[in-house]
Amino acid sequence: LWLAHGQGIRWRAFARRFAKLAAAAALVSAASFWLVPGGPILFGILHALALSSLITLACLRLPWAVTLALAMGIFALGWVDRSASFDSLWLIWLGLAENRPMMGDYVPLIPWLAPSLAGLALAKAAGVERWKGRPPTRLTNALAFPGRHSLIIYLIHQPLLISLFYTWVWATQP
Repeated sequence: LWLAHGQGIRWRAFARRFAKLAAAAALVSAASFWLVPGGPILFGILHALALSSLITLACLRLPWAVTLALAMGIFALGWVDRSASFDSLWLIWLGLAENRPMMGDYVPLIPWLAPSLAGLALAKAAGVERWKGRPPTRLTNALAFPGRHSLIIYLIHQPLLISLFYTWVWATQP
């Protein structure tokens, strides 16, 4: 987020990225109700990425040390405090529930917002925006490719792995 919006929030680009993440999260949730009725995905990695993007964007102008302290506090809170008050399906996304829900993919906001905030803080502290002006090389293009196409890679890898697993189970049955 710092590389993309550090010099000024590009609202249109952010909205497009957020819409893709939110749509993919909704698609995964809908598919999981059909494919895994006993453990549908209500708040998985894509949901967490979408919400974390919004929250991290709101922290874009905070000093890096404040953002890092916030990240450390959120990470610690995820391991310290739990309450049955948060066990409701409407609140499980927070990550403070006493009982973990049965889901195929569960990535609660607390503590998993912490890596997004820590990444923002470290990018600001390191001054990575200086790297943007350098001409791309074959190596930097190769390294950037997965980051630029991470959503489609993620969406393709799941059905591919599941298909390989089912094929392996079928092929190794006695």
